[in-house]
Amino acid sequence: MQMIRAAAQGSAVEQQLAEGVVGDGLARASSNGTAGVTDEEILASIPALGATLDDRGGCVFRVWAPHPQRATLVVKRLSPSRAAAATGWVESEAGEVERVEMARDGNVWLARVADVVAGDRYHFVFEWEGKTLERRDARARATDYDSNDCIVVDPRYNWTPFEAPPFEALNIYQLHVGAFTGRLPGGGTFAALKDKLPYIKSLGFNAVQMLPVHEYCGQWGYNPRLLFAPHPFYGSPQELRELVDAAHSHGLAVIFDVVLHHLAPNLNSLWEYDGPTKKGGLYFDGGGDSSWGKTFAWWQQEVKDMVLDAARLFLNEYNGDGLRFDCVHAMPWNVSQSLTWHLHREFPNHILISEITPEVPEVLSDAGYDATWMHTSFYKMRSFMLCTDGPRPLGRLQALLTLLPGYSKSTQCVKYFLGSHDQIGCRRNGSYDDEIQGYHRYAVELFGGREDWNARAKVRMWFACQVCAQGIPMTFMGSECAHPNWWGINAKDMLDWQYTEDAVGQQMQALVRAANGVRAGSAALQRGGFETVHYDEANCVLAFKRQTESETMLVVVNASDAQWEKADYGVRTGGDTRPYVEVFNSQEAEYGGWATSGNAGRQVAPSHGKLFINLPKWAVLVFRPQE
Repeated sequence: MQMIRAAAQGSAVEQQLAEGVVGDGLARASSNGTAGVTDEEILASIPALGATLDDRGGCVFRVWAPHPQRATLVVKRLSPSRAAAATGWVESEAGEVERVEMARDGNVWLARVADVVAGDRYHFVFEWEGKTLERRDARARATDYDSNDCIVVDPRYNWTPFEAPPFEALNIYQLHVGAFTGRLPGGGTFAALKDKLPYIKSLGFNAVQMLPVHEYCGQWGYNPRLLFAPHPFYGSPQELRELVDAAHSHGLAVIFDVVLHHLAPNLNSLWEYDGPTKKGGLYFDGGGDSSWGKTFAWWQQEVKDMVLDAARLFLNEYNGDGLRFDCVHAMPWNVSQSLTWHLHREFPNHILISEITPEVPEVLSDAGYDATWMHTSFYKMRSFMLCTDGPRPLGRLQALLTLLPGYSKSTQCVKYFLGSHDQIGCRRNGSYDDEIQGYHRYAVELFGGREDWNARAKVRMWFACQVCAQGIPMTFMGSECAHPNWWGINAKDMLDWQYTEDAVGQQMQALVRAANGVRAGSAALQRGGFETVHYDEANCVLAFKRQTESETMLVVVNASDAQWEKADYGVRTGGDTRPYVEVFNSQEAEYGGWATSGNAGRQVAPSHGKLFINLPKWAVLVFRPQE
């Protein structure tokens, strides 16, 4: 192979990355040879696409590009002091540029370059029908956002041992990395999020789900530019690994949100990648259109392999505990089946969550996912509470709390009665959205605003319903402090931490901690069955049992303004004659309710098949039977 060296003249290579991740094979490769091993032997031993460091001080580069007549690799080395930059992004001096003519092996171009370390930069130059195309690596593990520069990364990391909670015990906190700490000094980064992990853990959550963290354009992360590189503005691959490791140290599982059905309509790094322009070229020709951008050319095995390897990346190199797949309905069904089959085989006990519209149970039984998001959990809650289509029928509340037809286990449904990023986030500066026939808001705003006592009581009730219902509960950032308005990426719309510190925020957080604590200590609430034992349509009061073979929890929901304060409301127990003790009341004084609202400190014995209790308005009460 021809080697052409040229000294860089006056150019600065800014903010290099010293440690990151490489391929699926993707680990740092070993050539296992003697000093006399040849480049050709090293190349043969490292088949992975992308940039893979070998153990002889060099790096193997491979790129799938069938159409060019010629391919050149451009490597930008740092100064000789570059090896000292061992832990993240650093400013570095101008270095050396090397241009290497790549060899062709079928539809793949390849080269090995000596004296390459993590942090060195590279890109490809293709020549096709007289045109010169400078391109990023489709499998780059790190990038410079504003150029074609990709960054060589290293996979080595000493992970802290961690065992994720079983699926039924998961209690998920969803957040956007940029907006979660964006108002804080130095915020909006992996490092800033790492500093806030104790806050999330203190609320009783045991899993964090970040909106997509791969490099993207746009606002929320759902328009990726590449599938393997973390968003540079959040931080380096090393900082992302440190975030995951810190989460594990705090007892928090990490679920990555992945967008694998399309790339961004703007700043798309793979558009017309290696020459041909028809319908977007190599990665998109033959793919369909979506509301977000062009979908992939699924007929090409290399494209399907790339998508699978991107999913593997977050479970392997970033040690994730699960994946949430965006818009599964925008991917071919057989692609989902292949993805889940491979991932379950390689990463058992890692939860695979789908988002699909409509919420068909076949996405689990046939496509192979473990769980699916229940968008309807929010919209049906909103319809029920706002009476958008008539009086509140109690059957709708009952349907929200149990499983939809076709679903058989609590672990199969992720529910978020107070809304996810989709329902709370607004890109229209608060204006009405015809598509959802309403406003994107935090739930407290839908009910009257955080200054309204009844609105706060309703939010407390629905959070407690989420914890007690069948399903995996998920809470979006800010809901735990009754945050006002909506969230977004503009500074004024990011999480405002003052609301976690005022009286209203403190009360709501106390409610969240207590409710999450009850669920964490109850196998019945995590995985028990659901039996309705009391159905009072006139007063909009529902009671149900969540029970396993060894535990029973009785949950009473009063979704009305009526209340009973003299132990004069009778709740049927389903024939259970044991006395009960109240273990949770969403209207306790410390949560923003009042001291005599519930039944704390006394056993309640059934009389004529009923428990006669105090029942506050807009409340959830949880009782445990006493033997």
